[in-house]
This record gives sequence, structure tokens and C-alpha cells, in this order.
Amino acid sequence: MPSTQGNTPLGVHDLSEDMFGLSVRGIKTVSHLFTQPKTVFEASRSADWSGGSYTPSIRLVFSILAVIAAIRFLWAGPDSYMSQSTFDQLMASPAINDPAIADLIRNEIMSAFLLMFPFTFMLAQILAALSLHIWGTGTKTTLRIRFYFLAITPSTLVTLIMLPLLSMIPLTFYWHYTVLMFVVTYLLDVLTSYRGAVAGSGRLTRLFKSCLLGLTALVASLVANTGGFAIASLFVSLKFATLTG
Repeated sequence: MPSTQGNTPLGVHDLSEDMFGLSVRGIKTVSHLFTQPKTVFEASRSADWSGGSYTPSIRLVFSILAVIAAIRFLWAGPDSYMSQSTFDQLMASPAINDPAIADLIRNEIMSAFLLMFPFTFMLAQILAALSLHIWGTGTKTTLRIRFYFLAITPSTLVTLIMLPLLSMIPLTFYWHYTVLMFVVTYLLDVLTSYRGAVAGSGRLTRLFKSCLLGLTALVASLVANTGGFAIASLFVSLKFATLTG
């Protein structure tokens, strides 16, 4: 039997690392992005994130997205606005006149959308990161992506916190709350990037670039959601058309 004498002792950090890639180091990374973002941005310039002091930004964002998808029953359940509006649209279609069929298709669309949500979001944001050149001349592609995902990490976490409240908001205030979420996430993206690593000789230049990042991230998020939902709807529609045809 192989000896275990040389094995490194495992601790709470290692156990939590097994869960969605989150760990004590991940918590430290997020907290520092709120309190001292420049330190984290500087650490991202090294290949190993300053000796493993911080969690890589892409892993961190994707882990938060995985949790968002996992708690979908809190913000995208059968009684949610998204689910109800999907059902109403299906019932309005001349091709569907059976509520049971509409409910079945609605559930399939929601499941497909939520399954691909983390991936469509990440793809849209990576493309957005590649389109921005706000970090200074000579900043390599890998570092630009690292910077970008660090900038949107706090807003992604706040989205995780705010989304479950959608199920508690009366439908009359649904869009008001949604706009509030957009505003909060936009401002967080602007502040984090401004305090982090955007390049510029003056405050106004840096603020403009930070606002550009916030707008780009918001548009990318909207594209990821609407595009992902459209793809899910098309996929499920084709599936049912094939089964019934």
C-alpha cells in the first residue's frame, strides 16, 4: 500500500475548494474587491495570482453563476414572472391550445435556459472583455480578461443576493426592481474598475473608461440572457415539433 506520510494535510480550505471552486481564498478575493480592489488587480498580473493569494477571476465568476443557476427555484420557479410570462406567450400561440402542453413546454424552456445560462453569460462577457481596451497600452489579452472578470465579480455576487427577492416582489413592482438591479450592478462595475486598474492620466479619463466597462458588461449580460432564452425556446420548439410531427 502506498504510504501517506508525505501527503499534505487537508483542511477546511481544501474541502470548501471542492464545492463549486469556492474557498476561503475566494471569500478573501471578493471581500478585497470591495475594500481594496487595486491589491487584487495587481495580484492578477502574476501567473499564480501572487502566490495563490487570490482565486482566479474567471473561476470565481463562474462559481457564482453556478450557484445562481442552482437556486433557480427562488427566482425562476413556476410562480416567477419569467415563468408565467413564458406560459402566457405559449397560450397565446395559435399552435397551442392545451394548458398542459403549454406548461410542459414552458418547463422545458426554463430548464434549457437555466442550464445554458452560465455558459452564455461567460461567452458574452469574454467577448465583451476582448472588445475593451481600457487597461493601458501593452496589456495582454489574458490580463485584459482577468481584469474584466475581476471588475464584474462584485456585481455578479450582488446579483446572486438580489435575484431571490424577485419571488417576493409583487408583479406590479417587478420591472422597477429589475431596473434597480441593473443600476446597482452597473454602478458596482464602474466603481470596481475605477478603483482597480483602468488606465488614464486623469480622473475623468478613468471614470469614462469605467463607465464604458459598466455599460459593456450590462449590454453583454442582456445579450446573454435574451439570446440564451431565445436559443432555449428555439431548441425546445424544434424538439416538440419533431415529436408531434
